[in-house]
Amino acid sequence: MNAAIKGTGAGACAAAAVLLASGWKISLLRSCQQELLMVPWVTVNGETTALLYALFGTSLQLPVKRWIAGRAVRRGRTRPPTLVRSASALIPLSEFNIALLTFLKQLYGARLEILDEVEDNGPPHIAAAQHGSGYVLSTGTRLAWHSEVELAVPLDHAVFEVVPQGWMYLAPGGAGIGHLICVAIAGSDEQVHAMIEDSIEIADCVAGVNCILPPLPAAAEFCWPVDCAEVLRCGAGIFRWDPMCGDGMGASLRSGILAAAGLESISAGESSLAVRAHLVRRCAVAFSAHAAACEVFYRSFELNSSWDAEISTVERARVTINQAVPDAKWEFRLQNCKLVR
Repeated sequence: MNAAIKGTGAGACAAAAVLLASGWKISLLRSCQQELLMVPWVTVNGETTALLYALFGTSLQLPVKRWIAGRAVRRGRTRPPTLVRSASALIPLSEFNIALLTFLKQLYGARLEILDEVEDNGPPHIAAAQHGSGYVLSTGTRLAWHSEVELAVPLDHAVFEVVPQGWMYLAPGGAGIGHLICVAIAGSDEQVHAMIEDSIEIADCVAGVNCILPPLPAAAEFCWPVDCAEVLRCGAGIFRWDPMCGDGMGASLRSGILAAAGLESISAGESSLAVRAHLVRRCAVAFSAHAAACEVFYRSFELNSSWDAEISTVERARVTINQAVPDAKWEFRLQNCKLVR
């Protein structure tokens, strides 16, 4: 059996890994738009790391730039910092995607091909990157600036800090270099410098800013498909996670496994309509939980009034998706990467 998957990120590779292990021949279609929206680095928590090894095997070589022992968290100027002991790995995202693709290619050879997406390819079986159109449910307009900074002090842990304009996350990268993400409602590159100056913990850690990348969207989004009914969606093909949660990678992997299980069920004779409805509902429920967590966190932060409308948008998105998802018994469940009734 043959399948085409749009995308080459975590969701696409997870779906490909499941299908290849079942004997399918897979074509991965590169998405130029996905590459343009790709963040420079990610932190992968322990749960997601375990999922990667369970899915791809323990021989997978992750391109870890730095293991991070935990993180110091400060939710506002009047809040004392707390230390969270939770290990994570700092990984350049482009190197991570290459590592997954290389590993799958070495393992499955000719049964995996990686192609540039062109119109002649036709619609994919699985979209793990933006595809077609849909009703986009957004939780706001906030932006994320990724920067490389010089560290003033050695760090073995990350620092998360809230300032009035938004929040910042500083991860040590080694050799005196740190990687900083600043999330705010709007602004220019000067926003990064202003947020560092207004901080307490991070200001003491940063000696200077080497470079600032153009901002990327940071608000969580859910794309409810309205066309391409024959396409299963996962990862960036159906949602975007707020970077604050730290589990966007894990969410993409889990949705990729679910999409692959759905495609196998359809090929085995299950109702295409029922399987697709189940997958969208599963992703919608996960997104609702994510939006609820974002709302709780943002309401607990000491942010300025510019965030009031943003937090209200998060709440409306959560309510909207809860109303759209039927509260019914699940028709399928996932068992050993298979959908069963």
